Amino acid sequence: MESKVQCELDEIEKALAVLLAQMFECDGAKTERMVALSDAEKREAIKHKLQLILPSELMTRPEPTMLQCQIDEIIKDPVRGVYKNAVRLLGERIFGLTGDISVMLKISERVADRDKNQCDYRYAVIDETWDGIGMSLNYPGWTA
Repeated sequence: MESKVQCELDEIEKALAVLLAQMFECDGAKTERMVALSDAEKREAIKHKLQLILPSELMTRPEPTMLQCQIDEIIKDPVRGVYKNAVRLLGERIFGLTGDISVMLKISERVADRDKNQCDYRYAVIDETWDGIGMSLNYPGWTA
């Protein structure tokens, strides 16, 4: 692989490791705050996340664009939304540089394995955020 490309891939790998470590801390802090809530407060917090959608509404609702989904994620949870979108963007860049899902997989494994305590968490975040990358180019793409 060209050295300039490899250099950028190395920088992306480092950035992914930092982002995922920060997401882990952020999610851990959120979990601690939820544990501290009373049962009534927990029910109220969960109630605000649930939304009833009738099948007839789904049929008439236009499918949101990727950009709209990213914006909605940031609005719903600004810090986590920005982290997830950054991880997605870096995954897209890896694919853009290499056109190869196997390179993405190798990088994701190295990033996840950097911290054994966060390994499963990191794999899950990468798998979720990279879902579909490469599919728009008639390539099987990253699938969850």
